[in-house]
Amino acid sequence: MKFNQSVLICIAMPMFVFVSGFLFSYLLSLGKYNTWKELVRKKVQRILLPFLVFSWFFMITTGDWRPLDPIIQGTYWHLWFLPMLFWCFIIYYGFMKKLWLTIPLLMITLGCASLPKFVPMYIGLHNIHKWFFWFYLGGLVCQYHNVICNILSKYRLFLLLVSLYIIYAMVDIRAYGEDTWYATLGNASMVIALWYLSTKIDWTSQRVSNCIISFSTYSFGIYIFHNWVELLLLSNTSKRIFHLDILAANHEILFPLGFFLIALFIS
Repeated sequence: MKFNQSVLICIAMPMFVFVSGFLFSYLLSLGKYNTWKELVRKKVQRILLPFLVFSWFFMITTGDWRPLDPIIQGTYWHLWFLPMLFWCFIIYYGFMKKLWLTIPLLMITLGCASLPKFVPMYIGLHNIHKWFFWFYLGGLVCQYHNVICNILSKYRLFLLLVSLYIIYAMVDIRAYGEDTWYATLGNASMVIALWYLSTKIDWTSQRVSNCIISFSTYSFGIYIFHNWVELLLLSNTSKRIFHLDILAANHEILFPLGFFLIALFIS
């Protein structure tokens, strides 16, 4: 449990946002989203509308009808991730061409990532200062990936990044949500190290690459539905009729696998 809460998820969640920023920067380099209007329209359609629709759907199907919560609080269960990403796209678009702000903004967002939430909650704004650092970092790595790779390779900095994370993990590793500037910096070291390691793999020669790419089309659906499926599987009805709580306790591998396959099928 400690390994999951202090290692895996503390790297995985930042990595998700990092990859989102990286891919967004890549799409911008290809000429996509030429105007603010185009960006906002598409992100409203692809992020905010699904956030609202599925929030209300989950409320109806679980008997938890609070229709204004997604707007006023900007979050509902695991779907908090969607409005947060929406604002990351919008804010990054405004700063992407201001090169003179790159280092100051990176330092400011690093500092803000460790602060308590203080921004109003409307439509997920309160999560921005906690997560924009990772999105911005991903965008910068995409923009300067050749320069960064050359520096890391020339000065053997990959081992330094891994060492920084190991030192942080040994001295004062923090659980998910217990953010400090050095926790963010430690996790960022590992995220950059993992990204650099991935650049050394020839993915075109890997047979599994096409499978992963094809499978990725279901990732959004899996994320949307996984928590809902989990609640249904462990509901009082499921416990009473199917005794799924006992199955979950006795089959630590089989039950999560079945849970995943159900979420995949619905997706």
